[in-house]
Amino acid sequence: MDGLILFLIPIAAIAGWGVISPRSQWRVLESWAYRDPEANEPSEGAFVMRWIVQFVILAVVVWLVVDISRTDDPRSAANSTSAPTSTASAAEQILEDFDVEAATVVMAPEVTEAPEQAQEVKIVEYKEITGAAPPAYVAQEFAGKSGSWLILGVRADKPPTAVRVNEIQKSIVFASVTTGCDAPCPTATVTSGETFYLVPVQLRRPLGHRHVWNGELPVGA
Repeated sequence: MDGLILFLIPIAAIAGWGVISPRSQWRVLESWAYRDPEANEPSEGAFVMRWIVQFVILAVVVWLVVDISRTDDPRSAANSTSAPTSTASAAEQILEDFDVEAATVVMAPEVTEAPEQAQEVKIVEYKEITGAAPPAYVAQEFAGKSGSWLILGVRADKPPTAVRVNEIQKSIVFASVTTGCDAPCPTATVTSGETFYLVPVQLRRPLGHRHVWNGELPVGA
């Protein structure tokens, strides 16, 4: 946009000259084309029309420069509606996908076996996403990621510490989320808590028609 402004500045200068002194502008820029400039000087009416045209050009150029400057101003971008819209979109998507108003994203490490000091947490809902186009509520965590992912929703008092996924079956994906606990760990599965957590885990291939199971039951059962 800086190049466009530099292009408009000379036009504004010439138009301003025509507004201030249309007669002198004609004498400098156009009179040289006549053998007898004084005999061919435009009438007063022609100079008035020239003044009107130059004034309109000057007004348009000034408006363009101001508009371009406002667009390029970083403070204008900061005050735009993009940020509030993004926040509202994230809240709306969380509510639609997991039926909760707020959630905490935890990028728990993926493990192949259940940790020794851990307690199983019930997965209450899940959402399949692509890393390249994640929903707003996990956009920050998925910067630079790709592939197919599951977002597992759990409710607990402690943050999840590990996540497992087993894709051996053709029609079922087994998923498991665990949280840390003090020895001896309770054998009962955690089914409630103050915080709703979102735990991402990557899939080897898109979920497709496969179902997600948590233990011996499908998620949501």
